[in-house]
Amino acid sequence: MRFERLASCITGALVGLLLAYLLFALPTWLGETGGAVFLGLILALIYCQIMGWLAVAVNMMAMLFLAVGTIPSVQSGADFAGVFVALILGILYFVGLLWAAKWLKQRKARPSIAP
Repeated sequence: MRFERLASCITGALVGLLLAYLLFALPTWLGETGGAVFLGLILALIYCQIMGWLAVAVNMMAMLFLAVGTIPSVQSGADFAGVFVALILGILYFVGLLWAAKWLKQRKARPSIAP
């Protein structure tokens, strides 16, 4: 519920979902070497996670979206364009929810002046 953590969550979700999409797309684009390229990307991502590099993009949200997005049943039936649209709508919903909660908290904290 903190705005300062929101950018990291959004970026991590987008990175994780993009990598899940690459697992689907790279073998189609590159053939057999697409799997090796994806494995190299995953190794680099894990190394960045361990070292604490690129913490805004490589975080627990990225790992969560990557883990869910690489489930075989998700890979076989997912429309990734729709998934990205759903992610954007979810981001807008939760940003609005956080904004409304912050607004209500500030409004409640203000003393009301009775005539």
